[in-house]
Amino acid sequence: MSSNNRKPARVAIIGPEQVSATDAYSLLVSGLIKELVLVGTRSRRLIAELEELRTVVEFPHETKIWKGTYADAAEASVAIITFGDAKPHTVNVNRSYVRGAAMRLNSA
Repeated sequence: MSSNNRKPARVAIIGPEQVSATDAYSLLVSGLIKELVLVGTRSRRLIAELEELRTVVEFPHETKIWKGTYADAAEASVAIITFGDAKPHTVNVNRSYVRGAAMRLNSA
């Protein structure tokens, strides 16, 4: 399949607390994302940062970015689950968060 035939997809980021605006921007410039749904407590912060970035650097295409639910994320072509940090004592907590998010996503 050529890249011209690819349809833009919905991508969900669950746990955007660990995602910077530049990380999300790198997804958006691919041209393959039509919708970016953020599920988590700091979704509005990341949306505000992306909107601010959009005023400085023009995005190559229009992308809908919004705070959504697990049901919205379940409709995404790709779901990215990001929780926790790299400290050794938090591995089990991180694993628990990811497992819980995956279960909620699967049941939505």
